[in-house]
Amino acid sequence: MRFLVICLASFLFTGFALADDPGERDSLIIETVFAELGDSTADVRIYVTSDDSICFYNMPLAWYSPDSGINFSHVSYHNTLIQWDETYDSLLYDQGFLRMIGWSDISGAENPYIFTWNYREHLWTLHFSIDSLAVPQIVTIDTTYDPVNGSLLFGLVGGVHSLIPVFTPGAIFYGITSDVSDMTLPTSQHLTLYQNYPNPFNKHTVIRYCLPDDAYVTINVYDLLGRRIGTLVDAEEKAGSHGVTLKANEHDRLFQKYITNIDAYEAFIRARAAVGAPTRSNIEQGEKLFKRVIDLDPNFAGGYAGISFNYSVKARFRYGDSPDNDARRALEFAQKAIAADKEFAWSYIALAGAYLANGNHDAAVEAARRAVAIQPNGYEANLFMGFYLNFAGHPAEAVQHLEAANTLSRIDTIRGLDFLGMAYFTNGDYAKCEETWTRRFDRLGNRWCTRHA
Repeated sequence: MRFLVICLASFLFTGFALADDPGERDSLIIETVFAELGDSTADVRIYVTSDDSICFYNMPLAWYSPDSGINFSHVSYHNTLIQWDETYDSLLYDQGFLRMIGWSDISGAENPYIFTWNYREHLWTLHFSIDSLAVPQIVTIDTTYDPVNGSLLFGLVGGVHSLIPVFTPGAIFYGITSDVSDMTLPTSQHLTLYQNYPNPFNKHTVIRYCLPDDAYVTINVYDLLGRRIGTLVDAEEKAGSHGVTLKANEHDRLFQKYITNIDAYEAFIRARAAVGAPTRSNIEQGEKLFKRVIDLDPNFAGGYAGISFNYSVKARFRYGDSPDNDARRALEFAQKAIAADKEFAWSYIALAGAYLANGNHDAAVEAARRAVAIQPNGYEANLFMGFYLNFAGHPAEAVQHLEAANTLSRIDTIRGLDFLGMAYFTNGDYAKCEETWTRRFDRLGNRWCTRHA
């Protein structure tokens, strides 16, 4: 059985104004699930993809069951949200919607933000109850307007910026046994991308979508590493319901390599978030999670790259008993990551860190250049490229990459401003250094700083 992951559908409308979120737009994705007649429950997962640091969300949701036989029961929270100070949900039954709000930090120790490097992270599960008398139906799950808190919104670090993510509504197909390609989906006043069906599939899968207006449609297929591996639709289409079929032989041609274990992928996301600030405790937590990634999927390079990253940090910060041994292990695991996937940018970021831990600055720069070659518009590829260049004595080129990373991030991050400030100082740009560090403390406060990965 094969799992198809549709990571992006880009629909371009004349006169459609995007939110102030340049680059890769953040997304909120509700899955579509299928329940058999007689099932008493249905669980619907919600994912986020983001290259911003999200510290707040307002997510009002509504669902429509034609016979009122399928209704919301409760919410479960996962991964990053488990560590947040406040995740609030309340069913306002009379008003017909679910109020959901979350804050990463209210008081006390700093909690991780939602930052997924544009991978999918599973954050919520909506649980629905199904009445025994419910008839076959399609239950739509969509965002709505909260009269108290407003519409769907993500808040960013610092409390100054916010954005509206690209939203993909979901559905519950209850007791639907006919081929989805022959079905008439409910019309929508909004752009709607439905979950492909069947999924998993043997012979083919159908991707359905609904356009409120005539539009130029592009549907790209990405693997779980964020690499575009095919285009299914690239044409003008009329308003209404549409579908495209992906056959198994086309799937094999498109997906030459992909992650088969979604649990490994989610553990990788959690581990990456854990080591964002490389304190001793965070590195220890990250090491356990990266080992879990390898246990779940030994063919995924991310686990090996992550452990290499951890060993290089332990070596440079003297967290372990033997820095020389940690530096050697960092190099071993980076090489394992590259052997697992030569086109995975993080394998080379990890290799650069391992070389740096072993005192080979020139080799670190060359490894980082490989990461940038694979992912030229990648925030972290450019960020660490600048970091290693500065260490190797090339501050002017380091500034170029760090300024590019700052542009790609679009919001200020502690690591980004720290690295950029150091590069400005090394390059003799003292006024820019002062400006960068002033901005860093004004906007982000006296949080973790300048003991870098």
